[in-house]
Amino acid sequence: MDLRFERALFAGAHLDDVEFGCGGSIAKWAATSDVRFLTLTQKTINADGEVQIVRDLGEPHTAADILGVPTERVAIEDLDGQVLQYQAQAVREVFLRWRRDFDPQVVFVPAADDIHQDHHVVYEEALRIFRERTVIGFEVVRSTLAFRPNLFVEIGADDLHKKVQSILCYRSQLEQSAGYYFKADIIEGQARFRGGQCGRELAEAFEIYCMQWS
Repeated sequence: MDLRFERALFAGAHLDDVEFGCGGSIAKWAATSDVRFLTLTQKTINADGEVQIVRDLGEPHTAADILGVPTERVAIEDLDGQVLQYQAQAVREVFLRWRRDFDPQVVFVPAADDIHQDHHVVYEEALRIFRERTVIGFEVVRSTLAFRPNLFVEIGADDLHKKVQSILCYRSQLEQSAGYYFKADIIEGQARFRGGQCGRELAEAFEIYCMQWS
């Protein structure tokens, strides 16, 4: 499907969520639409409130630049990762601010059945605040175990290449145990699989939750 819009908000709980879920589509749309990145957290804490990981804020800006999104369109909040469910009101307030100040026509969020607790909060609060707009869910390869796409966006080989390169900007994640899926063949394989599902060579898949189109 060839989506057309003027303003779109791509919201993730963590740095790199959006690139994994939508990187190819963003590379396709960035030149013709006002695309904004919003990440809710830049660190993780444990149950005792101790900081575990502080993310490198240079990585998302480099990644966005590869996808064609200027630095000034990348926003990073400083809520606490791993325990975002206890900050739902703060997430709501962030989304209310974006609804007022940016007024996106389309909002992309982690999928409804994503099992990561932080991702699910982003989905729930975005749906609550943007339910009168179009809300679309994306898949994150490691945590989206149940996914039933009803929207496929064809991407080109150059779009996929930019997606891969944007994800590989997150070098700090390669040092963690979870870094095994930060690999070009996994990212490319997913795009080929989704393309095969919709009769195209390459694609990204999404779930539509609300559709308001004019």
